[in-house]
Amino acid sequence: MKYIEAKIIDESGTRIMNIEHMNEKQAEKLEGKMFCPGEDCKAPLYLAHNPKDGGKTIFFKATNEKHIEDCQYRNENYKGSIGTKTSINGVYTEGQINDYVRNLYKDLNTPQGEKKKKTSNGTKKRKDTTGTDEEKYVIRGGRIVSGKDSEIEGNKGRMSRRYSESDSDIGAQIGVYGDIKEFYLDNYGQAHIRFKEDRNANIEVLIGQVYKNLNPQEFGWLDRVKIYFDNLIADKKTVSLVAGGLVVKYNEQLTIELQAKYSYRINGHIILDIVRGKI
Repeated sequence: MKYIEAKIIDESGTRIMNIEHMNEKQAEKLEGKMFCPGEDCKAPLYLAHNPKDGGKTIFFKATNEKHIEDCQYRNENYKGSIGTKTSINGVYTEGQINDYVRNLYKDLNTPQGEKKKKTSNGTKKRKDTTGTDEEKYVIRGGRIVSGKDSEIEGNKGRMSRRYSESDSDIGAQIGVYGDIKEFYLDNYGQAHIRFKEDRNANIEVLIGQVYKNLNPQEFGWLDRVKIYFDNLIADKKTVSLVAGGLVVKYNEQLTIELQAKYSYRINGHIILDIVRGKI
């Protein structure tokens, strides 16, 4: 998450400073003196360049593991941020997963303390899944990509994010996030993505055969995504991933298998942004 306040610790003592509009030169002068604003927490804040505008603006982040256990700014303690359970029953649509990933990215990158506006479009009617075999795989939110065999036809499953994953999550649709350590394509053109953070060391994200079956054109663009990733790494830039998918075991590896077309964002960008160069 981003920070709009920081705890400054220097020769003059300790104080809280607003850093929302701080520029890079000001930040450089305070390097090594900026910490998490949480009570008793001294997680160092570091400067990051905003990928949305090509690095023209900056913001501040902290490594989650550096926070003390009960710090309110630690991801797993952030009120309303982490779900504890995901319903395995029900169906998941392409639009639902895409929206979830987009909102997860926004939530992770919204400055701490910034108010979110709630909007309501009134009561919406749900389209059920009665009809032909082809029609029953489409409900509000688009094509169903998971849960077609659910006995609860038309009932959407609920997604939630995970700070870390385990075998108990197998069969659930979850959100995952972190900085990318490795991105490679195997002999079948499938993308395997692994995270830097220790908390995600036991998993990988797979853009594989299921994704290919549902999104053949986008699957064919993965080589361009790989080039985009390699270029960022060559420029020594941090590359982050936010994704939503089904937890499975793939070759004995705990895996989050992506299914929906826009079920992942790299540095905030969907695959179309990368392919079309809109970054």
